[in-house]
Amino acid sequence: KLKWHRVIAGTVIHYLKVAKENMDDPAIKNHVLSEAYAFMGNLLHNQGYQWSVEELEDGRNLLGDNFYETTEEDIDACLEFMLNNTEITLVELANL
Repeated sequence: KLKWHRVIAGTVIHYLKVAKENMDDPAIKNHVLSEAYAFMGNLLHNQGYQWSVEELEDGRNLLGDNFYETTEEDIDACLEFMLNNTEITLVELANL
């Protein structure tokens, strides 16, 4: 279950990092942010490592509800949230 949690969290982080790399391309940015948003939902369903509904809402709210308006600072805040609320380490975060 821990491995599954880490795969999901790592996927979210990967998509967030790709979004940061593509801030000037709204098609890519919005696509990968929508993937990150959707994958966060999977963190509700892993018994033993699951997020609460409040944690999910907190993470998603950092990205906002209009990805055209999501800034690098918003993405950085979400990356920090993922680091602080999952079993992903800082070293792993750097390598995703």
